[in-house]
Amino acid sequence: MNLGIVQNSLRKFEEAEQSYWNAIRFRKKYPDCYYNLGRLYADLDRHIDALNAWRNATVLKPEHSLAWNNMVILLDNTGNYTHALGVPRDEMESVPMQRGPGALEDEEDEDDEDALCREMLNAKR
Repeated sequence: MNLGIVQNSLRKFEEAEQSYWNAIRFRKKYPDCYYNLGRLYADLDRHIDALNAWRNATVLKPEHSLAWNNMVILLDNTGNYTHALGVPRDEMESVPMQRGPGALEDEEDEDDEDALCREMLNAKR
């Protein structure tokens, strides 16, 4: 993962992505690597991939506040205010950070994460 961080800082994005995936291949439960992969994807405007990477990070480590934070910011920045505010409360309970006013109702579970992310990015306000 450290190699990916260095490559990303040198703007060698394809190499960084490969390094992150290589690290994940050898260490399946690596939430920080998924977090960094999400940052790379966000920098490349690959929003669905970024949301999926951060969701993986939070599944592996529910208290990963940076991944939660980045998901909400990305949704907000792409005009998906309802989804940004609607991050499920039960998932946010374990996040050690100050929360704003109450979140909206929990969203239904989706089997297809890509479909959920696309829905989030394409939702109307």
